[in-house]
Amino acid sequence: CIDRGKMKMQGLSDDDIPQLHQAWQQEFVDIVNGTKEELPPWREVNHEINLIDEGKQYKYHLPCCPQVLQEQLCEKTNRYLNAKW
Repeated sequence: CIDRGKMKMQGLSDDDIPQLHQAWQQEFVDIVNGTKEELPPWREVNHEINLIDEGKQYKYHLPCCPQVLQEQLCEKTNRYLNAKW
């Protein structure tokens, strides 16, 4: 949401929005292009955080995804599985 009052105070207009959008896209290209298809490289210090106690019994229920979002969920799940997340 753009505060048009602030834009006018700064001397910006609606015509400046496409140029600002392009500049922001270029500046933040590494975070706006979605998830990468591979895991990050191994670091000198790799560790794991065990969040699940193997000896504990957990009550579990299957998550429910609305029908309209199931295709997107499958695509996202497959992307993560292919990247070996």
